[in-house]
Amino acid sequence: MPKKTSVIIASDNVMFREGLSCLLSNDHRFKVSGETGSIDEVLKGVKQFKAEVVLLDFTLPELIAQDAVGQIQKVNAGAQLIVMGQNPDIEDIRHSIQAGALGFISKKATFADLTEAIETVQNNERYISHEYMNTLIQDFAKAEVTKPGLARHEKLTKREKQIFGMVATGHDPEDIAKKLNISIKTYYKHRSNLMEKLEVNNVAQLVRFAFDSGLVKMGKEQ
Repeated sequence: MPKKTSVIIASDNVMFREGLSCLLSNDHRFKVSGETGSIDEVLKGVKQFKAEVVLLDFTLPELIAQDAVGQIQKVNAGAQLIVMGQNPDIEDIRHSIQAGALGFISKKATFADLTEAIETVQNNERYISHEYMNTLIQDFAKAEVTKPGLARHEKLTKREKQIFGMVATGHDPEDIAKKLNISIKTYYKHRSNLMEKLEVNNVAQLVRFAFDSGLVKMGKEQ
């Protein structure tokens, strides 16, 4: 029988927390090792149960999310963190990712999205809700437009920005085509166009562009 993924849920919203716990506990892929609304209890649970994934509510009291991420990783460097937020500021998302969180998911997301996020970060890949990734790209383009070469972000269409974000965070072509409900041929056409606009020659350069520009921070093992 496949090993279950150990998850700790950290949120001060009891109803939200218990709802997530119930959903995850009823899924054969996951085991809820703890649920709490206190950062101190999170740290104890991460250390005691060696949880593989921590779902961290952005509104958790006592600490802002990026500080909580740092403390959790000191206790258990192997734990992957997914920050859960609702209408966060762009800077909040950036800071959480820069602090070491591999995922940032909307609290409005479906349970299917959440399970995908958990499985994605377990593979040491980033998962960012699509609406947040699009916002990050748009915000980054506006903020950096005065820097040499980065104004080319503005040339991208909405679809190209979606594909750029998904490629940069590790999604494969078939997965992207499926999620965007387009054919694989259409995906490659969009990717070709955005690579031309960003003046890169291959996917490696495309991903490197995202990292070098600061849009995506490379994980420790990536």
